[in-house]
Amino acid sequence: MNTNPYQTPGSDVVDYLPPDPDGAGFDGQPRSLPIGRAVDWLKEGWGLFMQAPGLWILIYLTFFGIMLAAAFFPLVGSLVQNLLFPVLVGGLAMGCDAMRRGQPLEFAHLFAGFSRNSSQLFMLGVLYTAAMLVMLLIAFVPTVGLSGGMALFGGGDPDALAAALGLPLMLGLLIYLALAVPMLMAIWFAPHLVILNDVPPVEALKLSFFGCLKNILPFLLYGILTFLLAIVATLPLLLGWLVLMPWLMTSTFSAYRDIYYN
Repeated sequence: MNTNPYQTPGSDVVDYLPPDPDGAGFDGQPRSLPIGRAVDWLKEGWGLFMQAPGLWILIYLTFFGIMLAAAFFPLVGSLVQNLLFPVLVGGLAMGCDAMRRGQPLEFAHLFAGFSRNSSQLFMLGVLYTAAMLVMLLIAFVPTVGLSGGMALFGGGDPDALAAALGLPLMLGLLIYLALAVPMLMAIWFAPHLVILNDVPPVEALKLSFFGCLKNILPFLLYGILTFLLAIVATLPLLLGWLVLMPWLMTSTFSAYRDIYYN
């Protein structure tokens, strides 16, 4: 922490995390909650969003812009996105935690993950990318590769090749989507656990997965409610997404607190 007596006063967003004001403690293990808690997550998330709606929208637009710009990197766009995503989400988790403590949300919170546990957050991105590649291999190599090879050796006719690949592609996609669900469960709370609780990346992925698994019913209701909200957000020329996306970030933080703290 800077001790320069001549420096203009300001607030530090990443130097340390003070004791929890409400006395709640990090359990280290997720707990199972009733299905109705999904509604509370959205309510509490809305409360956090409404404390600084304009700043939340600005943060979301910047977040979206960074991820969109990363996609334009030749060949490595997806890798850059996967590496940045946990770092930025971790910073947003710190912003939510600061607001819960009665401190103001700051634009700098978006980048707080670059200053706290950054190597662990980047490692989350590496592990996530590696898992995605393994999923692609599992889903498409046995289906598309075998069928495509048989079609090519059968004469190489383009129409025959397209016909031969149609069903395997659909099967591979279904397998990939089935594998993507547990991977999404593993990454959902991992940035929060790494940046706010100093949990190592692999352990954070495990805790996130089991946190979601133990609360499959609340998350099912949460998914239904957010799907309905997404429909509403889409109607006014997609402008509702400017509110919905930061709201989902704050409600995810609420779920994290509810599941991992006593």
